[in-house]
Amino acid sequence: MGGSEAAALDHFWELHRGIYERWLPESLEEIHGLGEGANISFLEAFLVATASRASLRISDACSSIFVPHNCSLTGGALLGQNKDTPRHPSEHLGIHKIYSSGREEILLTYAGWIGNIGINNHGMGFCANSLPLECREIPGALAPGVLWRLIHETGDLDLVLETARRFPFAKSSIFIGHATRGCHILEFIQGEADILVFPETPCARANTVLSPRLKKWQPESDAVSRFNLRQNRMDELLKTQPAFSLEGIHGILQDHEHYPLSVCRHFTELDRNVTTGGYVADLAAGRVRFWASHTCLNLVSEAQMEHPYFSNKI
Repeated sequence: MGGSEAAALDHFWELHRGIYERWLPESLEEIHGLGEGANISFLEAFLVATASRASLRISDACSSIFVPHNCSLTGGALLGQNKDTPRHPSEHLGIHKIYSSGREEILLTYAGWIGNIGINNHGMGFCANSLPLECREIPGALAPGVLWRLIHETGDLDLVLETARRFPFAKSSIFIGHATRGCHILEFIQGEADILVFPETPCARANTVLSPRLKKWQPESDAVSRFNLRQNRMDELLKTQPAFSLEGIHGILQDHEHYPLSVCRHFTELDRNVTTGGYVADLAAGRVRFWASHTCLNLVSEAQMEHPYFSNKI
């Protein structure tokens, strides 16, 4: 390894070191183990486990929906997402993790990907949507995976939001629903950040920039018009009922209006990122339905937390 490469690795570690050493000791332990197993240095393992070039790709992917508890037929906040990827559906895995500390998660993931679709027993559900914009790299920007790690390891929504406001992050969008505190949509573009809060109203996210303050970074284009088809369709469907069930959220994610540029996406020459998995969840009950397929095929598996959010409050 050359001197410049070593210096770059050291710089990347120093950017993230304070957060990881204070808040993410379990992640550091995991990364040390990955480095030893792969016979590479800790700094190399840290880069591989933390950095994400995905934030710089031009890719329109994923559709997310949140319904707060006051608009839910179950009485619990609901969250769902279609995961649009070039991966084969068979690569998706549903994982139910229970730690000795009492922390619990249900995730939809695949090899090499931090599980950024899922729920935990802190009442949080989480997913991501790409922002398909040409953006330069920002010196000193942190990898978005830091926020995923904070969600996973701490379950502390306030800490996640504080970190998002305090530090610059590479281009990304994170969608966080909470059982009692509504939905927070985090957008990071060109070193700027905005957090949109939907405390008592349903919301949806495709791939357009939602923040009025950050809209300046999104040029008008044919691509943006395509993204708006899904965004507007989900917004429209969320207005059709006063309250929703898990089945209702699943139904929106199966929608084929504007096919082939629909919410449930299938491969065409116009649409290379297709729906290969997804989930819907009741955040209070800790109940998840997930699929590794096109959403419309209804190939659903179910998982239930042993100690969901409200059981921890008693």
